[in-house]
Amino acid sequence: MGEPGNVPMRFRLARVLRTQNRFADALAQAQAVLQLESSHVGAHWTAAECLESMGRATEALGAYREALQ
Repeated sequence: MGEPGNVPMRFRLARVLRTQNRFADALAQAQAVLQLESSHVGAHWTAAECLESMGRATEALGAYREALQ
């Protein structure tokens, strides 16, 4: 999948996967971005959207809060 440490590529992939309703895959990519760049607002927001879509509201709320800080 290219360079594992490529944050912009992983973030774009997360967004594409999310639009395809592949929430678990998108969440995994968003989490990979956050491992590399813990303050990446877009990755926190994408993770929150995925968690919400997967019915994990409590976790989603925490991710939304992280995105807004």
